[in-house]
Amino acid sequence: MLLYTVMVSPGYYGQLGQWAMVGMFMALVVLAVLSMGIIVQSELVRDKRK
Repeated sequence: MLLYTVMVSPGYYGQLGQWAMVGMFMALVVLAVLSMGIIVQSELVRDKRK
């Protein structure tokens, strides 16, 4: 749910012309995607060790 909020919020702030907020939310999207990738990768490595 938090990822959805972070993905939708830049559009709202973009319509208001608040580009700093758009940049902040886009950075949060990138961090969330990277975090999910790291978690998935670590789970795959852990499963291979079993």
